[in-house]
Amino acid sequence: MADLRGFDAQSVEPNDSFDPLPNGDYLCIIVSSEMKPTKAGDGAYLELELQVLEGQYTGRKLWDRLNLNNSNETTVWIARGALSSIATPPPPPMPAPGGPAMIPFSAPGAPRSGAQAPTGAAGGAPWKRN
Repeated sequence: MADLRGFDAQSVEPNDSFDPLPNGDYLCIIVSSEMKPTKAGDGAYLELELQVLEGQYTGRKLWDRLNLNNSNETTVWIARGALSSIATPPPPPMPAPGGPAMIPFSAPGAPRSGAQAPTGAAGGAPWKRN
């Protein structure tokens, strides 16, 4: 176990809340990305770490997992739509490659606004995008 006997919590300002960010659009940059196998080993997802660049939540991080390789067509459709919303640049001026992008965010379990599954698709999963 770590030795924290020299630490005085009264002399350090506590961190801000780690409550989920409210739904909205945030200017973010992708800090890291990695393709990872699914737990079942039958697919793969893109794991993204994003950081908010401006506003009240500057410095806060968001994470997303886009299930791009899955036997469920709806799951892949949702992931591709989310990736498209990140990769599609806003109207000019266009950000430089590797530059920040406006990321729509909804807390897990929030109602999906404007999202509809493709005709004939079944299943689906909760997701975090508007």
